[in-house]
Amino acid sequence: MREELICGCAASLALGACATPAADPRPNVLFILADDLGYGDLSVYNPQGRIRTPHLDRLASEGMRFTDAHSSAAVSTPTRYGLLTGCCPWRGPLKQGVIWTWADPLLTGERTLPAMLREAGYATALVGKWHLGIGFATTDGAPVDRAANGANVDYTQPLTDGPTHHGFDCYYGDDVPNFPPYAFIENDRFPEIPDRPFEAGMPGVPGVMAASWRPERLLTVETEKAVAYIREHRDGPFFLMVSLTAPHTPIAPTPEFEGRSRAGRYGDFVEEMDHRIGEILAALRDAGIEERTIVVFSSDNGSSFQDGGTAGGERYGGRFGSILDLGHNPSGRFRGMKSDSWEGGHRIPFLVRWPGVIPAGSVTDALTCDLDLYATVADVAGVTLSEGDAVDSRSLMPLLRGGEPVRTSLVAQSGNGILCYISGDWKLIAGSGSGGSLNPYGQADLLPAYDAASGRWRNVQLYNLASDPEERYDRAALHPQRVARMMEALAGEVRRGGTAADWQQVAWTSRFGE
Repeated sequence: MREELICGCAASLALGACATPAADPRPNVLFILADDLGYGDLSVYNPQGRIRTPHLDRLASEGMRFTDAHSSAAVSTPTRYGLLTGCCPWRGPLKQGVIWTWADPLLTGERTLPAMLREAGYATALVGKWHLGIGFATTDGAPVDRAANGANVDYTQPLTDGPTHHGFDCYYGDDVPNFPPYAFIENDRFPEIPDRPFEAGMPGVPGVMAASWRPERLLTVETEKAVAYIREHRDGPFFLMVSLTAPHTPIAPTPEFEGRSRAGRYGDFVEEMDHRIGEILAALRDAGIEERTIVVFSSDNGSSFQDGGTAGGERYGGRFGSILDLGHNPSGRFRGMKSDSWEGGHRIPFLVRWPGVIPAGSVTDALTCDLDLYATVADVAGVTLSEGDAVDSRSLMPLLRGGEPVRTSLVAQSGNGILCYISGDWKLIAGSGSGGSLNPYGQADLLPAYDAASGRWRNVQLYNLASDPEERYDRAALHPQRVARMMEALAGEVRRGGTAADWQQVAWTSRFGE
């Protein structure tokens, strides 16, 4: 089975536009994105944690490790939108949450990162999760019947909108492992038609599935497809995005890895993910292209803190926060988790290796956003971005070459659409609570309100991350003038992109006028 999958991938990912160009001096780019992996899940970031990640630790030792990197959002879909467009996700149509089953595609006419690289002569491919919406053909020519859970979708026809319509020459993945249809997609087709009901005990939203679908297969198949692509495109240059489905639910380690960690099934899944990443990195060495390939590793947001059913809960999920009962905190020392405005929601592991350019073992505490990937890769490819492209992205090249930080501020979006603004040592949250749509904390999220009588903002939070990285002490009441300045600066960021002022979470920007 393993050989058949590799050969099948090599054939499918080498078709058509994937044909390898002549030798090119520009480096390949391998971007590996984990799903719901916390800052404290890597042992190089959290030596006191109960999970070991030797392959990622080695990657960190061979390149640069970022200690103050952030995702543009604390949940999946908006982060992926930001990565592919270089724009803060709230500049697009999705202001909060993630897109759900059978949602319309989120990307429209944006010049995506892979599209930009394809124009520059790179081969481009995506393996794994998409979660930006897919257009399906239907049996009756009508829109997908969402009320009937996609009963009129025609799985024998090609997709009308998906990864290969937005800059990727090749795609092999599963869109979203928690949503139907439960089947792999190869480019714009289903190689195995989902033709049966969701089996009892399987995780996710009920729907149709393919006969061979099992959550435990996802990581293995994603790895095999990535390895095959590297072998077939060793002459480069290529951009390969490996968008893993781990350790997001369904938390499904293979039997080989069950019991490996000291953090239950969740920890086992992270350790299996690390092992699979090691196999992908080994493929670069085996192909003889390790020295001319930039490797970037990150996560889309923080962890959901579920133990994978270790303590007798839902087998593939578990109660939010249950991983803490096993003595492991996926956020390390930081407060909060996936979806939150607090650091645990959006502070992420971020590693970059570029042999001969980045000194091995480098560590930087420079403020960084994952949006910066777009401008950095454009810089590497020798592409001058047009006005309006990737407006929130900053090239990390000066920093990677040992220079100064490239940004002093950033904005991150929570699961509920609450924005936080980090500037220097200070962080402002434009809301009273966690900002998280999961919100197991039992406190309401109130939106900012200006009290004209006192000249102060209410329902905001202010933290000094230099002295209080755990965000224990809200200093908004002590520094009203700083709050006012940061609120105005955040409003300026929102208005710079022409973002609609009727968006509830930023309605307070009207205080600053047009």
